[in-house]
Amino acid sequence: MFTFEISSNVSARKIALSERKENHFFVELSGPGPNVSTKVSSYMNPHGLLKWLESLAAKNGPWSGENDWSTLEGEFGISAS
Repeated sequence: MFTFEISSNVSARKIALSERKENHFFVELSGPGPNVSTKVSSYMNPHGLLKWLESLAAKNGPWSGENDWSTLEGEFGISAS
């Protein structure tokens, strides 16, 4: 099983994305404080999160403002600044 982890640069929290199957994936937020997890549907946009991550990787340096992505239903969203 492949897991992709993103660590915060302002706290000891991290988010892990894993178990991608068809139009769903699993998200877990962990670290100090409450740990939560959920199954997320990416229906109608199964590669949208990947495209968002690729757009962040393609940036040549810091950017101003926030860059975000969320599911169509709004049950999961992520933002980078």
